[in-house]
Amino acid sequence: MLPDLPKNCPEILETPTYLGVAELAESSVVLQVIAKCHETDIYTVQRVLNREILLAFRRNGVNVAFPSMSLYPPDEKYGLRWELRDTGKE
Repeated sequence: MLPDLPKNCPEILETPTYLGVAELAESSVVLQVIAKCHETDIYTVQRVLNREILLAFRRNGVNVAFPSMSLYPPDEKYGLRWELRDTGKE
């Protein structure tokens, strides 16, 4: 995957280098990849690398968990109910 990126993204000047696992956090694994590009293309290259790595994970059956939040309705039998409040902001 990494060797093909310069062909598909002209902003990447050389084949990116995988440096390894940078961090094992509580709910994430941080991988370190570097790519040579012009300073004006840093954010474009960062987005392309992130997208291509995510797509490679998906093609290979690696699931990436994204933060989520579950909301449950209040239990009315205990006198709890939804309440709308005016925050003063429109």
